[in-house]
Amino acid sequence: MIIVDDDCALPPGKGITGGRGVAGTVLVHKVVGAAAGEGKSLQEVQDIGNSAIASVRTLGFALSTCTLPGALKAEESRIPHNHVEFGIGIHGEPGLLVEVPEGADVAGMVVEEAIGAILGDSGHERRLSTLGCDEGLVPDEVVLVVNNLGGCSELEMLVLAKRCILAVRDYAFCSDSLGKRCLKPVRCYVGSLMTSLEMH
Repeated sequence: MIIVDDDCALPPGKGITGGRGVAGTVLVHKVVGAAAGEGKSLQEVQDIGNSAIASVRTLGFALSTCTLPGALKAEESRIPHNHVEFGIGIHGEPGLLVEVPEGADVAGMVVEEAIGAILGDSGHERRLSTLGCDEGLVPDEVVLVVNNLGGCSELEMLVLAKRCILAVRDYAFCSDSLGKRCLKPVRCYVGSLMTSLEMH
């Protein structure tokens, strides 16, 4: 057994549940499935899974909460109109904060907030940069998962995916031990990989 706790919205060990497993679980499934498919032992698969978990971080955000099955009537979303909740759980659990997007570029604001929260969780001093992987920067290869919780159109997902790729590519951070680093997206999965009852 391995426990995926990829959600970086909550501090480690918060509450009785500890870290939540959200959309990063799908990526961990792919990693352990590939290891098992190669014929690795159960112990090796578990070790590879735990290694993957250590490097997977996600942050959910939504414009509305999900519809709960079995509810007598449809509940109104607790998220006010034109607001975004960051760190929301896949079953509609409350997240970190609710904000009003500034300006017309809602996708850009959401992506920047999400990537900042994900990378900030590692303890690095973060610095936004438009320089990308310039000479002297050591790239870290990353895989992006842009997950549709169920209520987004394909067009919305592609807009978010493009913004994620550009934002990650142009993101640089400083590390005491490794110096100035940047991220190199090498693969991007986009789609309804882990849904949440039509959450938008």
